[in-house]
Amino acid sequence: MTLSPPLGPFWIDERRCLRLLEEADEEELYRVVDENREYLARWMPWAANQTQDGTLVFIRVSHRQLDENQGLQVAIVEGD
Repeated sequence: MTLSPPLGPFWIDERRCLRLLEEADEEELYRVVDENREYLARWMPWAANQTQDGTLVFIRVSHRQLDENQGLQVAIVEGD
């Protein structure tokens, strides 16, 4: 697997930034989806059946998209 080039973070203000997703984000990203599954699924059909393994696959695919100049997926991060 090719690693995506470093990018960011891009600071929106003193507390919030946009940054690439990292494999270390898997657990927290999955938790956020799981806790908000019903709400998210109204607009994002993938949320209804998202798994923790699927979250890791998404992060890896987002790196591949960037490597192939086919897309950019970022996280909005507030604080730590």
